[in-house]
Amino acid sequence: MVYPIVKNIRGLVYFLQKEYDKSMIEFTKSLAIRKTIGNELKTMAIISNMSLVYEVTGKDNLALDYLMQALSIEEKPIAN
Repeated sequence: MVYPIVKNIRGLVYFLQKEYDKSMIEFTKSLAIRKTIGNELKTMAIISNMSLVYEVTGKDNLALDYLMQALSIEEKPIAN
């Protein structure tokens, strides 16, 4: 599915352009789709990207929460 990939890439582009609100909108859309699909590894990557936005915007507690969410996904065993 291409759509969540496009949203994530747009989020990264907005992040690099320091348009953090737009970046979060794109990441949020991508995350919702990935959670629906059930792709945990890509969900983890999007959550990590969102934590970067929170970090650079001074929302350290949210950044830490999102990093912990990503870590909890990473530590789960991958189903075969």
